[in-house]
Amino acid sequence: MDIIIGVDVQDALKDREALKSAPEILLQINNFRTINAMKNKAALTDVYIKPDITNFSVVSFNEGGDIIANGEAAARRNISELSKVYRVVTMQKSGCYGNCPEFEFVLQSNGDATYIGKKNVSRLGRYTATAKAGFIFSIKSEINQGEFFKMSTIYPSDEKVIEDLPDTYLMVSDHVDQIIIRNNHDAPTELIEFQNKIESMIEELEWVRK
Repeated sequence: MDIIIGVDVQDALKDREALKSAPEILLQINNFRTINAMKNKAALTDVYIKPDITNFSVVSFNEGGDIIANGEAAARRNISELSKVYRVVTMQKSGCYGNCPEFEFVLQSNGDATYIGKKNVSRLGRYTATAKAGFIFSIKSEINQGEFFKMSTIYPSDEKVIEDLPDTYLMVSDHVDQIIIRNNHDAPTELIEFQNKIESMIEELEWVRK
């Protein structure tokens, strides 16, 4: 699943003394409903960010720069959370006309791994595991030092795929750039070796059925 980042720009409720007009009272009534809903939504996020918008309102059209600056400041206060929760690798194997394995694998930057076995694999269903820090470092280093972001998004690069062959979809990210590559055949050696490393890792992890 994807990482959910929630940014709350909802006004806080005002006290009795601050409500001085009918429009303010009507706005308060609407805010009461949305604030209660926000409490439930915030619990569903992986990272929750609440910028300081105390001095702004829905008509602060000319203060966009200041609003953005406050948003950046709030994000920086959560930088440790933002920097550790992103997908490093996703691998998906599609089926073929034979008995090709079908599965999906996701590795997060904090070591959380998910495996969903679909067909022709020893693990059918959803599993979770935790990758060791050393392996995470190795994967990140290969991504940072490799040529993945310069590769074609499909192989063969002329897009003449062989329908009988299974596809491997590989997503790699360094938290700045991201690329999704479809490998049908004729992929570069670096890509094939990286895929093999990921598949070896899948077999080494201690999976727990969910």
